[in-house]
Amino acid sequence: MNLKIIGAGYRDGDMTQAAVKAVVASDCVILKSKKLDCAGFVKKSGADFVALDGLYESAANFDELNASVVDFVTKKAETAKNAVFVVGGAGYDDLTAAELIRRGADIIPGVSASAYAAAELVKSGAARRQKGGDSGAAFFGGFGVCAVSAQELIGTECFFPDKRFCLAVGDIDDKYTASDLKLRLSDIYGDVRVLILHSGGRTLETTLFELDGQKKAFYDYRTTLIIPPSDMLDNIVHDMSDLYAIMKRLRGKDGCKWDIAQTHKSLRINVIEEAYELADAIDKDDIDMMLEESGDVLLQAVFHAVIAEDDNEFSLRDVINALCVKLITRHTHIFGDDKAADEREALSVWDKAKTREKKYKDLTDKMNSVPESFPALLRAEKVLKTAFKAAKAGEKNADSPLEDYAARISQKIRTIDTADAEGRGVIGGEILLDTAECLAARGVEPETALRDAVNAFINRFAARERGQKGDETP
Repeated sequence: MNLKIIGAGYRDGDMTQAAVKAVVASDCVILKSKKLDCAGFVKKSGADFVALDGLYESAANFDELNASVVDFVTKKAETAKNAVFVVGGAGYDDLTAAELIRRGADIIPGVSASAYAAAELVKSGAARRQKGGDSGAAFFGGFGVCAVSAQELIGTECFFPDKRFCLAVGDIDDKYTASDLKLRLSDIYGDVRVLILHSGGRTLETTLFELDGQKKAFYDYRTTLIIPPSDMLDNIVHDMSDLYAIMKRLRGKDGCKWDIAQTHKSLRINVIEEAYELADAIDKDDIDMMLEESGDVLLQAVFHAVIAEDDNEFSLRDVINALCVKLITRHTHIFGDDKAADEREALSVWDKAKTREKKYKDLTDKMNSVPESFPALLRAEKVLKTAFKAAKAGEKNADSPLEDYAARISQKIRTIDTADAEGRGVIGGEILLDTAECLAARGVEPETALRDAVNAFINRFAARERGQKGDETP
């Protein structure tokens, strides 16, 4: 493609000498907007230019606008000998310019939003105040800047910025975009102090919640939100990075003696307790309790990862990577070529992928993989479901009629009184296993069924007890 992208920066005079020469030598100059600060220079240069402001007015949304701009510039470049496309900022941080670069355009970069963000932070001292330090000199020597377009950020479903770095968000060209951006970032940052770089290089220091509170004329392509870097202890809203930092601090030098002393084995019971407490919150449909207990379960996973890091076993990054790989490879009906029309077929895809991954030799291998630490009825259900997948032959299978189960269980009950203590334990286990098989074969979770039955028994007992106390009341 015979096209150069020119990054015009954010203020008049930001264009480099190479950019100026390219504009002067061009037979076709395309300004993304006549509002660019360099527009005056382009006019004075005598270059044949066209501005694309009309596309902004006719486009229904940003996706349509970007597509129209790319299409227009591409067609112009095809007929010109030496076309240039002038955009604000560095050039590569403009979505339309980035697409044209992918198609083969060259670029002469300009001053980026990141550069202005860093300069404004140093001048204002906002980063130092937010961090809470006494002297900004050393701090400002090492912070980085992450720059992104407002439209790109708003359209991104998952955005987890590292708050140790400054965030610069450009292209906040109207009040609606500012409002959407505020809502998008509020859940991540809270109402933090921010800087807003706008027309003429002016800077407004305010809060994130006031991002959309300015007059309409305040917003244009140059309007850039700057969120200073912050320390974990100063964050209003915490995230996964903070949790990791806290655990590293607790187990680090001069950390918490209890946390430092823990091992994988010492925390084993904690994992079980927290899992049961989360299950209890789910059973009670208690959302606040679910939030708290989900955090406690997450803490256990991070705790073990940090312990493993200290012992050079594995890291939290390894844990997250392995989990993501598992979710992708076991959902090949989403991320691959397999098909699943319903829940049952989706589960089948998962099971097949798991079998390949675990390299089970046979169903016995799969049964043996069910942890012995599971509650007995839950383990029985998992093992029996594997057995049901075997060929429909043998002593036990999913097609056994209820009469067969009743006869089998009745026979064992009749022999339990004549057996010795050890035999009664064996027979009792077989009775429970037969009952669990009967339920599992019919889609009933034995563990859940028994839990509900126990709760019902307690409720009946409590009602009788209350009734008896009532009878005794004089």
